[in-house]
Amino acid sequence: MHRAPAPPSASARQPRRRILVAVTAVAALLGASFVAMSTADAVAQQTNFTLTGSTTLASQPPIPFPADSGWTADIDDTTGAITNGQITVPPSTIEPLPGVSVGVTFTDAAPATGEFDSDTGEMNVTGSFNITLTIALLNATCTVGPLDVELSTENAGGSRFTGDPSTGTLTAVNFHVPALAVTGTCPQGAADAINTTLGLPTDTSNLTITLVSSDQPVPPTTTTTPTTTATTSTTTKAAAAAAANTSANFTG
Repeated sequence: MHRAPAPPSASARQPRRRILVAVTAVAALLGASFVAMSTADAVAQQTNFTLTGSTTLASQPPIPFPADSGWTADIDDTTGAITNGQITVPPSTIEPLPGVSVGVTFTDAAPATGEFDSDTGEMNVTGSFNITLTIALLNATCTVGPLDVELSTENAGGSRFTGDPSTGTLTAVNFHVPALAVTGTCPQGAADAINTTLGLPTDTSNLTITLVSSDQPVPPTTTTTPTTTATTSTTTKAAAAAAANTSANFTG
């Protein structure tokens, strides 16, 4: 006659429990360490680029960005996430008519975000920008924007990052440009003239930027707008209207 084996005593079960608890604790510790290592390894590196390219508002001729323009962003070296993108475009001055000067600034409306695939060279950036026009003759400072754009190396005219230094071209095609709003510094007459000239609001504007990686950070953008003096021969209302109607032929 066979007897069932006696159950282990309480004293015999305690070592097994201690082993199980120890194994569980080690597994939890290793898991926590792995998570901590993964988080620590995901480091966003500040990356600097020089920037060239142009902006086209509606049907106006493309206007190149001035020299010393650049872009800086934090790019996560593990995930490729782009944060805190900041454009730097020095103020510039154009003269659409003899004796009529216009100051132009191109600034961020919000930090850019996106993603970069270091294996393929593909980059996508969501940006928001403002273009500020200062027309001394009209005593007006008007802001075009915000211009919300989806820049990508995969859009028409774009190219993925390759080479050393790494170089790529991002484009935004047919993005929306709102009409200028009347403000304390942008009177109705100036806003109406620029809106009419550009056909604002419009969905037919384009932006092209070529970025070249650089070891040097981009100098900060100054917000000082160039001041200009128009000649007395252009101070009539007709000349002022003409200046407003040609002030849209630039974007900074």
